[in-house]
Amino acid sequence: MAWTAGLVALLLVGLSGTAYAMLRHFNDNIQQADITAFVGKEASGGAGENILLIGSGTPIYQGNQYDHLRTDESHTLMLLHISADQKWANVMSIPTNSWTHIPSCVTGDGKVSAPVQNQIGQSFATGNGYGNATTLGVSCLVKTVEHNTNISIQHFVLVNFYGLGAVVAALHGVRVCIPTAFTDPATGEHFPAGCHWLTPGQAVDYAQAVYGINPANTAQLTSRQQELATALIDRAKSEMYDPMTMYHVVDAITKSLTIDTALGGFVGLLKVVQQVYSMPSKDITFFTVPYYPRSIVVPTDTESVLWKEPQAKKVFTCIRDDIRVSRTAQC
Repeated sequence: MAWTAGLVALLLVGLSGTAYAMLRHFNDNIQQADITAFVGKEASGGAGENILLIGSGTPIYQGNQYDHLRTDESHTLMLLHISADQKWANVMSIPTNSWTHIPSCVTGDGKVSAPVQNQIGQSFATGNGYGNATTLGVSCLVKTVEHNTNISIQHFVLVNFYGLGAVVAALHGVRVCIPTAFTDPATGEHFPAGCHWLTPGQAVDYAQAVYGINPANTAQLTSRQQELATALIDRAKSEMYDPMTMYHVVDAITKSLTIDTALGGFVGLLKVVQQVYSMPSKDITFFTVPYYPRSIVVPTDTESVLWKEPQAKKVFTCIRDDIRVSRTAQC
């Protein structure tokens, strides 16, 4: 599970320590956006509920392609499918470097972009460009996912990257076990192998390090995100009987969230988390869209991946038809 989903999962752990206190405060923390007018109907129908989970942040290497304005980009993308009978769920990771068709989108400068072929994560940056127009960024990303998968997205949850440091601070650090030492070439930050307590700043650098790894190695990126998410959840569970700590954890998480208005605010989000959390672990399956390096067909592109066909299309059809998908992306 990527750290984006991990932060959302922490909501339930944290609330068990705060006894649902400060409900209105947490609800006011969350940003809400209505994207329906910008998405249109790229997909329709299907059974069950589909929620797009998005992690966003500003890469430290970003230049001035948006008129010198810093613009968040999507670095984590997952589709949560809750079955119609609410007895099982699939969480499909979509590599943000997937080479796909990006349809025309309204952009932050008030214009409409031309349809292009690019990495799917670029769709968020396209709409979000020129000063963090978050609603437009999410709209373009949702539109792109629907267009390429034919899966209708009912809701979205966007977790801003910068909330991570506040969560780690509230937990007084997080212990992460790193299997192999590495240095992020973008920041120069070195992470030795072994288990270490990370400060908020170090945890943020660790999460940012995904930008310093060859994006074609998507499996490695997913693994690093899972390590951090697991560490955060374990740390929160160890502190769940400290009401003040848990209050600060939930406060930090909700301040980093943007959700669609139809989800129902904090209460609606909590219902989704409780639905999934109440399912036996065997009934929640994580998998990744089948893919292969685009360099196989375009040798000069060492950064993108292509979805395997017809495997990917079959997976999308199963999700649309409310059929369970296995960890090996089989259904």
